[in-house]
Amino acid sequence: MSLTPPRAVGLVAGRRTLIRLAASLVAVAAGLGGVAVRAAAAEPFDLRIHPDSTSRYVRGGGDASLDFCTTEPAYTTIEVHDASGALVTRIRDDEFNAYACDFTYYLEEWDLLDDQGSPVPAGLYTVTFRARSESGATDVETVQIGVYWDEPAHYSIPQVILIDQPFEVEIQLEPWFFELATVTDITLWCNDFRETSLVIGSVDGVGPDGRVSVPGDPAPCAPGDSALYCAMTWLDPFGFEHTWWCSHTTTFVAPIPTGLEIGLVYRYSWPEEHFFHLEGPADVSFCLSAAATVDAVVVDEAGTVVRALASGESFPASPCDSNPPDTVLTWDYRDEAGGLVPDGEYQVEMTATAQSGSEPPEVANRTLTWHVWNLSPGEWVRPVPGSVLSGSQTAEFHRTPGFDAQFPMTAYAGCSPIPGPSPRGDEPILSSWHAKLCPEGDTYVQGVVLFTDPLGGYHVDQTSIPVTIFHPVVQPTVGVGAEGDAGTTTVQVPVALSAPAPFDLEVSWEATSGTATAGSDFVAATGSVVFEAGQTTATVPVTIVGDDLVEGDEMVFVRFLEPDDARVAGLWGYGFAVIDDDDAGPTVRAGSTEVTETDGSTVAEVPLVLSEATTETVEVEWDAIANTAQPGSDFAGASGTAVFAPGETQTTVSIEILGDDVPEPRELAVIALRRATNAQVGGWLGLGFVHITDDD
Repeated sequence: MSLTPPRAVGLVAGRRTLIRLAASLVAVAAGLGGVAVRAAAAEPFDLRIHPDSTSRYVRGGGDASLDFCTTEPAYTTIEVHDASGALVTRIRDDEFNAYACDFTYYLEEWDLLDDQGSPVPAGLYTVTFRARSESGATDVETVQIGVYWDEPAHYSIPQVILIDQPFEVEIQLEPWFFELATVTDITLWCNDFRETSLVIGSVDGVGPDGRVSVPGDPAPCAPGDSALYCAMTWLDPFGFEHTWWCSHTTTFVAPIPTGLEIGLVYRYSWPEEHFFHLEGPADVSFCLSAAATVDAVVVDEAGTVVRALASGESFPASPCDSNPPDTVLTWDYRDEAGGLVPDGEYQVEMTATAQSGSEPPEVANRTLTWHVWNLSPGEWVRPVPGSVLSGSQTAEFHRTPGFDAQFPMTAYAGCSPIPGPSPRGDEPILSSWHAKLCPEGDTYVQGVVLFTDPLGGYHVDQTSIPVTIFHPVVQPTVGVGAEGDAGTTTVQVPVALSAPAPFDLEVSWEATSGTATAGSDFVAATGSVVFEAGQTTATVPVTIVGDDLVEGDEMVFVRFLEPDDARVAGLWGYGFAVIDDDDAGPTVRAGSTEVTETDGSTVAEVPLVLSEATTETVEVEWDAIANTAQPGSDFAGASGTAVFAPGETQTTVSIEILGDDVPEPRELAVIALRRATNAQVGGWLGLGFVHITDDD
């Protein structure tokens, strides 16, 4: 459905017709849903593509991000065409984007499917973005998306790696990928199962045959099963950087011990020194080079035993080069009496005694250092649990005094929050977010606190804050008032709120020319209307200037600008004030005509009829506007003023029909009558019609 802004038509009609027209426009807009409105930007209209959504290659099975913004609210269309120019799919179809670039990017994606839902073949595709602002300005941008589906390379990673011996990972690029991509580097690393990874090998580029051997030094890796990763960084023909990943669970084998040994299996345990904060429990999975009995105690900084984790328990031999056995000790941060231990540093002392029967028995020892820190990092002051939120919001986190000296942190909250600056010390941490990005109704916003301990360990503390998200909608409607012969009168334009708000809501408005002219028909004005908390109705006053001219009923556009706390519905955010003209006079109506298009040009004459003769000269302004026929290709755009001399009741207006030799269906051009002098504009919305029949 295509809607033309009322300003572009600029027609004058009878009072009832105008009222019906304004009411219909409001109803149509309500059916289309709320349309966001914002004052036009001062900068030239521009369509911008996000830097991460420029031309690039994308692997099938994923999505191609097509994020964009416009410098003012606009209607946008996004189409994908293949290399032959055929339309593959349409992602947006003249959809309205309410926000300008200074607020956010619109997030769009292409799922690499055609309009039938089938995966597209590998190849190069052109994505065309078209934008049209409310003022009629346009802009077009294109990007290219290369699609590939096949695995770009194959690799070979050893199943078992000896920690004291170097190894190699073999990678072979597929021929098509070798021709397409420029490989910049390949990196190997193993994960020590904390928040960091250990780089153990790298190489720049690949050989002339697309094959490369990446050497690795496994010495930094922990014994046991671990993830060995490789990452290949490459540039596509557009210069866009990508990373291809490969990984494999590999067993890292330590040198075989000569006697009894306690080993840690990092895949299932914390490192030998670790901070624990609001986390639990603390587990250690260990291995033994021979069957043994194990004693393990937790000791505080004064050397006092706080808790026994194992007392003479028997465990079988469990070499660290095999899958980890079920040999786990757990501490829940409680002492023998069941109370939580105070914050501080604790030692976990483990002793294993071999069950071989030799005298004296073999003994192995291991000590772990665990830091316990249960102090809360702070609390969320905003948003307040149970509050009703709309519009821009600021989340506020108050830190526990002194906490940041131990753990540097950041904090943010919201549906789509923006982490704010994180000053050190005890100052509050603020982050901004917008309730419009949250679903309406009862929901939760997430408060997230991130902090790092002195050992580099990474911690996350999350809180769900119950709130109610409220998206009120402002709905302008139609007001009607008599013009009068002199002085001024006031037309009240009603405006409604979709639901009572728990806060005062202020909405700005401006009264602008529609078919009525500012200064002579009404007083141009701006202002604001306030819905007090709980109020759902209000009115906007429009001052009407009276006269004794015969000019027909006229319309004032009242545009409502979107506030931060609500959305504006209606047609482009407009309400309408209809001026009821009370000065009688003759009526001008436009008729219709038929014309056959030739290969050259011809002239169409549209009849105008005055309802009765008058002693005054009658003038009426008109425009030729598009319908199915388009100006410039089907007819020459034109406008003018038709004149009825005193006593005349008939005249015509002429437009030039442009011929061609292209077969076309029957088309329609429209003559729109606007302001009349000494008469009123009548007929169906003041319109006349030219029916164009094709001769090809």
